[in-house]
Amino acid sequence: MNEEETAPQQPDPIGDWTGSSTPALASEVSRRVGAILDSVEREAARLREEAQADAARYLADARRGADQLVFDRQRRIAELSDDLVAKSEAVVSRLDDAAPVRAGFEHLVRALAAAAERLSHEIESGAPGSEPPVYAEAAPPADPAPRSP
Repeated sequence: MNEEETAPQQPDPIGDWTGSSTPALASEVSRRVGAILDSVEREAARLREEAQADAARYLADARRGADQLVFDRQRRIAELSDDLVAKSEAVVSRLDDAAPVRAGFEHLVRALAAAAERLSHEIESGAPGSEPPVYAEAAPPADPAPRSP
């Protein structure tokens, strides 16, 4: 016996295509291709759903971040507005408090102007006691006692 007779026989792929089992083989190939396509379509659908879920989570996170940013800005603007209102109210109240002081200063200025006018008329008319005061020159201070050596 030689090796060719004892070796197991391999099916001839060319013979299978040309022989009587061609319809069965085509049916098997078609079934396998269909199964592969179904598997690929299921995987593609799963990946698409996963990508949509990821995009929805990303969008929700982005909206929450934007909402938080808007909320923080609104809160800060409200704080600044409240501070500005408080300061402007303080300024207005000080202006209201300053009105009587201003009126008092105006009254004082008018009184001083009237007094200056009266003094001016008295000086011009030569009324007694209306001469300006005479200032005497001050004498130099006396020398202190001589020092002993």
